[in-house]
Amino acid sequence: MVCKKCEKKTTKLATTDPFQASSSKTRTIGENKLLSSKKAARASPYANGGKKCLNCPNKVQQVGGTRCQQCAYKKGLCAICGTVILDTSRYKQSVA
Repeated sequence: MVCKKCEKKTTKLATTDPFQASSSKTRTIGENKLLSSKKAARASPYANGGKKCLNCPNKVQQVGGTRCQQCAYKKGLCAICGTVILDTSRYKQSVA
């Protein structure tokens, strides 16, 4: 769960834009992608160990988040900033 303010931070695409003007001019024909790729440019989610949730030992899924998705839903908080989104006092949720 993410609040309206933090929703703008999560609207980034995981893939490149195929209609971007410079994307078609950079590819060379017959290039071996395994040899020419930059290893530093790749995303490595397990390199730094990842951020831990404030409430439990699980890892955080959101970029820049402070809580895991399960704890954010259970407590009704934003996963990034921690503001209260909805009142879960009358919800029937499991303990685990």
